[in-house]
Amino acid sequence: MEYRKVKCYTNDDAIGKIRKELPFICSIASSCQVWIPKEIDADGNDVTPDKETFLKQGSKKYPKPTEGDELTDQIQKVGLVSNHVLTAEEFARYKRDHWRIENCLHYVLDEDFLEDKSTARKSKNVLSVLRKTAYNIIRLMQTEASKDRELVIDVIDEITDDFSIALKWIFDPIPSFY
Repeated sequence: MEYRKVKCYTNDDAIGKIRKELPFICSIASSCQVWIPKEIDADGNDVTPDKETFLKQGSKKYPKPTEGDELTDQIQKVGLVSNHVLTAEEFARYKRDHWRIENCLHYVLDEDFLEDKSTARKSKNVLSVLRKTAYNIIRLMQTEASKDRELVIDVIDEITDDFSIALKWIFDPIPSFY
C-alpha cells in the first residue's frame, strides 16, 4: 500500500521569501509518501497494518518509524518546485510520472543490460546510446508480437538466434502504429 500527501503553496505569503531570490518560482510543494509492504501470516491471511497503525507501531517486518523527521525506506519526504502555478494534484501526477520513467527505462537498462555494472569509462555515453537504441528496438519488437515476447530477455534470445531480425528493425523503415 502506498499513501501520498501533497501540500502545495502558490500565494506570496507562503513563498514570498523564495520568490525574492528566485523570481521564476511560482509554486512549491511538499510530498510525504508512506509505503507499507504487504504482510501475510503463517495461515496466508493478509495482516498488513493500516497507515495509522503502521506510523504508530510499525509492522512485523519494519519497526516503528524513528522520532524526528520520521524518514525511513518506507517514509519519504520530498520538496517540489515549479515555475508554473500547479495544484497539489498536478504536483503528485508529475512526481508519479517521473518515477514511471525510472521504473520503465532505467530499471530495464540496469537489470537486462547491466548498465550499472559496466566498467566502461571513456565510451560510457556511446554505450549508453547503444543500449537505449537496443532497448527501443526490443520495445518495437514486443509491440509487433507481444504474446511471444513478453520479457526483454525473450526478445534478446530471439535476436541472438537470428540476427537478421535485428537488422530488419535497424535498417528497414519502422512501421507506423497510428
